[in-house]
This record gives sequence, structure tokens and C-alpha cells, in this order.
Amino acid sequence: QLPLTIAIDETSVTEIEKFISSLRVICLSASETYSFGPQITQIGFVSVRNERIVIETCRKMIRDSRHSSVDLALSRILDGLANQICSVANTVVIQNPLQHISAEREIFDQWATEMNAKPLVTVCSGIPSGRGLVATREIHIGETILEIPLHMVLRAELAYNDPLLSEPINRIRESSDDTLPFHDDTALMILLLHERRLGEGSRWYRLFQLLPKTYDNALSFEEEELVLLNGTSVVRETRESFHHLYIHFIRFIPPLLEAHPDVFPSDIFSWENFLWARNVLDTRCVTIEWNGKNHTCVIPLADMFNHNTHGQISHPTVDVAKNVLIFPAFSGCASGSEVFLNYGSLQNHQLLMYYGFIEQNNSFDTVQLQLELPDESDTSSHDKITHFHSHHIPLVHHLQPRHLNPWLLIAVRVLLATPQEMAILKSREGSGWMDSISSENEKQAVSTLLS
Repeated sequence: QLPLTIAIDETSVTEIEKFISSLRVICLSASETYSFGPQITQIGFVSVRNERIVIETCRKMIRDSRHSSVDLALSRILDGLANQICSVANTVVIQNPLQHISAEREIFDQWATEMNAKPLVTVCSGIPSGRGLVATREIHIGETILEIPLHMVLRAELAYNDPLLSEPINRIRESSDDTLPFHDDTALMILLLHERRLGEGSRWYRLFQLLPKTYDNALSFEEEELVLLNGTSVVRETRESFHHLYIHFIRFIPPLLEAHPDVFPSDIFSWENFLWARNVLDTRCVTIEWNGKNHTCVIPLADMFNHNTHGQISHPTVDVAKNVLIFPAFSGCASGSEVFLNYGSLQNHQLLMYYGFIEQNNSFDTVQLQLELPDESDTSSHDKITHFHSHHIPLVHHLQPRHLNPWLLIAVRVLLATPQEMAILKSREGSGWMDSISSENEKQAVSTLLS
């Protein structure tokens, strides 16, 4: 009974909140939908991910609307929600951020001036995250925090059209096949190494002055560090990624070095430098939609935004009229607060794998459990499979700490049910299929889950 529209003449806060509740349901991810179990009713806050999407969706509706009375009431509610979910990120405030002078700060500010980036942030060290971007003044919702000219956004297309790189790169790309295709990421990594080689002759010279020389993500772990994580998915995924990267290096880089040693000198396009370039992409790239296509990009200055689930920045968008990439403020931000970008709904093993850190109490951490439907050896297999399908009971379950989801208990009850217990289930009407079947079945289900 949730509304999917708001009447034009309706400015009741209650009705607007019901509408927002509807959007929360519509914007649920698969794991969020699963967490509610079989029944979803009017809901409040679900997750930071869900709330951000709802707020951004409503804000777009407001931009496309002309009904000022509803827009004003809705905007006030949305702004309150945005400030509430981002308040966690505003807890650390640097006093007088403009007085924290460093060599990095001078490079950042000078480059921002040269690019006319109009930043409301500057780089600051000595903060809890080590190094990041802090607000130089109070930032209001909707303000542009950073504005980067599109021609300064590093992406694969620049490599494909570069006077020196285009011919050899396009030739080797065309010679690749489906078994080991030449990816845009590889082109971007080659571009990074080429531009770094140019030194002050590169228009991205200041980017390379600010980029780290080494990285702490999983691809950079020594073997003795990696074995400390035995038993986690990080070990397998790291070794697979490392192997995959090395295969790409062997397949594509030596032929370039042999055919064009003047353009691709071996000391620049070494395995160690190729790995460094991969780490740059993993830790700093952003995907943006541009001309109807998604582009993996390294964005100068903005690559220094640290991650926080409660980040105060909206996802960057292209302003075609101004030919710039803009980073709007999703929420308000106090002067001196570190300004964060939300990298996505990432579990801790993904954060460690690609960025080299984890978040305490990460709400996105789950363990996936795959159940299997019974085979013909189970005399009730047909009834059980039919029951799963007719009630949309999931086989994939997302387990979280301190929470037993109703879906999992329902599924295990059915899988363990005897023919007599399946007959009881079939005889039930309404929502009775969600309840326990018998005391013996319930004991078996709970015992199975505990084991």
C-alpha cells in the first residue's frame, strides 16, 4: 500500500515520507531485499547505499519538476536525510586547514589553479586517514567541490589516439583474440607509464609528483604477508589477479618493446612498473558515464579523495556545456572536515584487495551460502522444488553477523522436510508456508544451521 507518485497539490510531510519509503523498496539491492525476508512493508532507513540512491533519485525528480510547493518540502526532507547519513564523515575537523603548508599542498593548489579546478578542498597530511582532502570552507549541499577539465581526465581513448602510442597499441589490440583480449585498462596503464616517462614534458607531471611510489593493497603484499590471510578469499583472489596481470604483461608488453624500443624502453615498461600502474588504477580510478559509455578514468586531484561509506560527495557527472567533470556535494560539510568519496558498496576483502585498508563494522560484509535443490533420491524432491519456485525462496543466501535471516530458515525447513511434513506445507494457505512445520523439523533445521 505504498504510493508511487506524489499528488501535485500534496505537500503533507506524511505523504512525502510514504513516497520516500516506496522508493526505498524499489531501490533495494538483492542482498537488501533478502535481508527483509519474505515480507516487505513500509520501511525506514535500510542502508547508506539505498538511502543515497533514493535521495539522488528524488533530487533528479526535483530538477525535472516544476511543482515548487512539493519540491521545497521534499528538498528539505532530502537534505536532512543526506546530512544525517553523512554526519559520521564529518566528525574529524582540522582547525585552520589553510595554515597546514606542505610541499604536496603547494603542488595541489598550484595545479588546481592551472586547471581552473575551483576546488573547495586542499590536500592535508596528519589526519586520521594519513593524507586526504579537507574542506577549505563550509560546503553546502549541491555546491561543486571540484571541477576538472575533461581533456585532463586520463582514460584509454587518449592512448588509442596518442601520436606516439596509437599505431603500436591499436595494432596489438587488433591482433588480440577472445582468449586474451587487450583491455582498455591495459591501454590506460601504458599511457600512465608513457606520461610518467615524459617528466615535466607531460601535462600530468604534477599528478606523478603526487602519486605514491609504493602501494599497500593486496597485489603489493609479500608472500609472508599473504599467508597471514590464509582461509580468506583475499589469498585466492590476489594470486589469481597477480597471475592474470602477469599473463597480460607477457602477452602485450614485450612485443611493444621489441617493435618500438624508442617509444617503449624496457626500463620504463618493466614488470615492476607495470604492477605499479595496475596499483594506480586499482586504488585511484573512477568509472564515469560519458557520451553513452562507461569510462575507467584517473582524475587529477580528485584521485586524492579517500573512501568513506558516509562520503559527502555525489558521484561525478559530466557537464557537457562547460566540458568539465564536476564533483557535487551530496551533503553539507564543515570547514576543515575531510571530504570523502564513497567508492561503492564494498566488503572488507574487496577494500583490502584493491585499496589496502578495511572498515570497522563494515555493513556490507557478508558470506554467501549456496543451497542445492534435492535430487531424485529424495522422494519429495518434486514437491520441494515446486515449493521453492512457487514461493520464490532463494537458493543463494547472504549471511551477516548476529542476524539469522528468515529466508535461510524457511529454505532449510523445506530441504529437511519429510513427505508427511511437505503434505502439511501444501495444505497451508496464505502466509502459513513461512511458519515452522513441526517441532522435529524445527530442531533439525536449527541443528543444521548451527553445524
